[in-house]
Amino acid sequence: MENIHLFLSVKLLGYPSPHLQWYKVLEGNNLRPLNDDERHQVHILIAYGQMLSMEDYWFQLTIINVQGNDFGEYACQGVNRLGVHEARVRLYGEIHVLFKCIQ
Repeated sequence: MENIHLFLSVKLLGYPSPHLQWYKVLEGNNLRPLNDDERHQVHILIAYGQMLSMEDYWFQLTIINVQGNDFGEYACQGVNRLGVHEARVRLYGEIHVLFKCIQ
């Protein structure tokens, strides 16, 4: 699955403005924060054309070059002084490996 990128997007509404964070859900329901690195990009869009109000946010996670260990559950959290809200999604699939026989 070389060079296949995956985009996970969530539209959030929050006032006061929430702190947003993506997580990979690990064994035991532990959360590993995901930030910009060589395999992940995190984007917060505060304007998406004219479709968003002042309190709306598009929060996007890009997984670069999807691999088998990327499969699993992801969580997106929004936190402000009024509370915490979380949404989860499960990513699953198959990795196909091609072998080339050389004689």
